[in-house]
Amino acid sequence: MVFMTEFNSISNTITANSKDKSTSLHLLARKSLGDLIGRAVKFYLRRFFNPVPLPLYSDSNNLPDYSNSRSKIHALIELKDPEGDGQRDTATADGCISSVFGMALQKISAFISLNEKLRNDGEKYFTNFCCRAATKRGLKVKDRVIRLTNDDITDVLIDIEESHIFLAGIRASKFMHSLLSWPGIADAIQDVGGWGKVESLASLFQSLGLCIEMPEETHLILLRNVKELKNSYESNKQALNELEVNVVESLRKVWKQFKCGSRNQELFEMNPCIKQFQIELKSGKNTRFPIIVNASLE
Repeated sequence: MVFMTEFNSISNTITANSKDKSTSLHLLARKSLGDLIGRAVKFYLRRFFNPVPLPLYSDSNNLPDYSNSRSKIHALIELKDPEGDGQRDTATADGCISSVFGMALQKISAFISLNEKLRNDGEKYFTNFCCRAATKRGLKVKDRVIRLTNDDITDVLIDIEESHIFLAGIRASKFMHSLLSWPGIADAIQDVGGWGKVESLASLFQSLGLCIEMPEETHLILLRNVKELKNSYESNKQALNELEVNVVESLRKVWKQFKCGSRNQELFEMNPCIKQFQIELKSGKNTRFPIIVNASLE
């Protein structure tokens, strides 16, 4: 009810100022609407994926029962660290599967956007990773170690960053498909209302072009058709798996090309940027997503 009141108020403001789209009031209303839609979608994601928060007080005899306000997904699954150390993902350990879901949407959106920018006409996916001249050349010219210029360093870092965006997007797509396809998940979400309202909000966000005012919420448009989102990985599974292998191998070549595993101090003194390359390449661990398993009975 509060959401609809706020929504109607903002919509009326936008309509009243539609003739002059340059007015600050019109632009502010659009930004407010985009923010409101973003908050509403996050509300539904918490309702779908997170358990009821623990009470902030200890009077356990008179606690209200809000269990019906959330789905039972947290009783079906939990997430584990992909490294296999047996520890649950921090967000999931706190009952925040929705935060992992939201991050996956962001990574998929960034991947789609960059792929559209880089791929050639007729290609579905960009495939030439870490191919800028400085990256391919490495540290040597005619068997002589060179000092990298600032432009060289920038190019190498861009190659690493772009590769990580692709890697994160592919793994996020794989995670999303696994999550939405897990037995019982669809029924649990349907039991608390289903995806209809979320899809309507995401479609409205897209149709009004609110990405201009709220670029940080662009990933929301992926939820305009959740079935399509779930199936997007499956329908491109082989190509995406091959692309992932391609990216990983390209990053390994960068590590080798710039002697990132070396302990040669003279080399580091001539090119201290190697340590920066090491850090950025190791940050690839942030492209991983948790593994979904059946919830424990503990």
